[in-house]
Amino acid sequence: MPSTRFNVASVRKSYIGFAISLALYQNKLSSIDDYISDYLEDLNLAAVKGVRVRHLLTHTHGLKNNHEKLFPPGTNWKYNNIGINMLIRLIRKLFEAPLSEVLQQYVFKPCKFIETGWCKNREANLVWLNEEYADDQGGDANLFVSARELAFWGYLHLNRGLVNGQQIVPK
Repeated sequence: MPSTRFNVASVRKSYIGFAISLALYQNKLSSIDDYISDYLEDLNLAAVKGVRVRHLLTHTHGLKNNHEKLFPPGTNWKYNNIGINMLIRLIRKLFEAPLSEVLQQYVFKPCKFIETGWCKNREANLVWLNEEYADDQGGDANLFVSARELAFWGYLHLNRGLVNGQQIVPK
C-alpha cells in the first residue's frame, strides 16, 4: 500500500529556495542581489523597481500585487505569495523547465523519491488542504510529500547534500 502523501503547502518554499540555490550553483543566476526585472521583463517596472531576488526569498519585496507596493523593498516584511510566484517564474526561465521538472531531475530522482511530487487530481493516498490556492499558477502549489520523504528532505539539508557517502546535491 502506498504511503499517504500530504499537501505540504508553504513547506514547498524550501524546495523553491533549493531551486534558486541550484541556479546560483550552476551560474544560471549570478546573485540573489540581482534585480528580478533583469530576468522577468514583462513585470510592471514601476512596481518591482528595486526588488531583488533576495527580497522575494525573504518576503521583504513590499509588493501588494503586480501593480502596487506596500513599502520599499528591504524595509519591512509581509508574508504573501506574489514573491513566491515570481520565483517560480524565474526558475522556469533560468532552467527552461517547470519547477517540478527541475526538482525531479536534480533531487527527487537522485534521492530515489517516489512519494514526492505535484498532483492536480485527487487520489486515495493524497491528503488535500481544505482550500484551493487562488494563485496556483500551473499547479506549482500542489506539492505532495510522504512523511518519510519529507524527513529525508530535512536530513538531506542537515547533511549538506550527502547521502550514504554520495554527494546527491551540491554543498
